[in-house]
Amino acid sequence: MLVKVWNDNIHPYREMFRNQEIVIEAGSFIEMDEDEALYFEGTFVFPRKNEQGVPDPLFFKKIRREATPPVEVDPLLCHANGQTAKSDAEFKELVGAFKHLLVKDDSAEAERTKALKKENKDLKSRLERLEEHLGLKTEKTSNDKTV
Repeated sequence: MLVKVWNDNIHPYREMFRNQEIVIEAGSFIEMDEDEALYFEGTFVFPRKNEQGVPDPLFFKKIRREATPPVEVDPLLCHANGQTAKSDAEFKELVGAFKHLLVKDDSAEAERTKALKKENKDLKSRLERLEEHLGLKTEKTSNDKTV
């Protein structure tokens, strides 16, 4: 998502950022990717001093990020054909027209279930061995009560 990076200084701001010179005129903005803008805002630039040895306001980094407002998406928009439904029932009817495009592979589902059961069994046995090794294993009596 793009955000606006504003320069609140009365002087233009220049900085080398990731091998690229970024220039933001005074009181204006540039658009950047949100992650890049966050990183750009947080980078430290050593202050430059003027002839009197005081930090020069020409080089102050006075920037801020402004997020663009999110676009509101109609919840009853069918992304398959771009039509908007007026009710839930109409939406289900619109989506139902594309039901033939759904692919269901029963053999792959059964194979995945079998693999998950095997993985769970292996994990349970490893957990039992760890508990036994650490002395955390609780013994059970014939009444299934923990001792």
